[in-house]
Amino acid sequence: TQSRSSAASDVYKRQVCTHAVSFGFMTGVVSDFINEHPNVDVSFQTRYSKNIQQWVASGLAEIGISELPILDDSLDWKQMRFLCQLAIPENSPLADLDELGPEDLDNVPFIAMGEDHMINSRTKELFLKSNSRLRVKCQSHLFRSLLEFVKSGMGVSLIDPFTLAHDDGVGYVVRPFRPNVYLDLALIKHKTHAISVLGDNFYNSVSEKMTAISVSS
Repeated sequence: TQSRSSAASDVYKRQVCTHAVSFGFMTGVVSDFINEHPNVDVSFQTRYSKNIQQWVASGLAEIGISELPILDDSLDWKQMRFLCQLAIPENSPLADLDELGPEDLDNVPFIAMGEDHMINSRTKELFLKSNSRLRVKCQSHLFRSLLEFVKSGMGVSLIDPFTLAHDDGVGYVVRPFRPNVYLDLALIKHKTHAISVLGDNFYNSVSEKMTAISVSS
């Protein structure tokens, strides 16, 4: 997001976030912040992680939420892990299971993240270890798209907690997936560039709310 205080036009706050948190979670955080600071105007920005890190490193943004890895040494970052769960079409026999693993999904149509995403590689590794076949029916780089495919009955998918928490929950059920699959995110800012008072307040607010959802391992 990029915001400007109309009460003090020389104070700016700029943030940019990854798509995973942009639907629901960050819109809620930004809305709460605006309610607390009614003179702030906001432009919401969502980018891929490489661009997010470039924006913060160059000073174009004060704060960012990026997926790991962090590739720029000029960035200070706080890592957080988020547990993904398995979304299953509501009419699937798999919905009768309390939890599932790769062996339960052998050759089952799977809606996967893009090839270069950490969730894709971690899923593949678990299927290989269990000698189970990962049948990729469709791929997308957005968790929101993955969930929509599940809701249409195309297959199952691992979904992050932000997307699940801000969906209507219709057309699918959610089950734990074992072994655990995590989404690793980082709240980033520049190591040496000073951020505005508004930016610092916003950073602390986002950090608190993300930490409450995160897991320790």
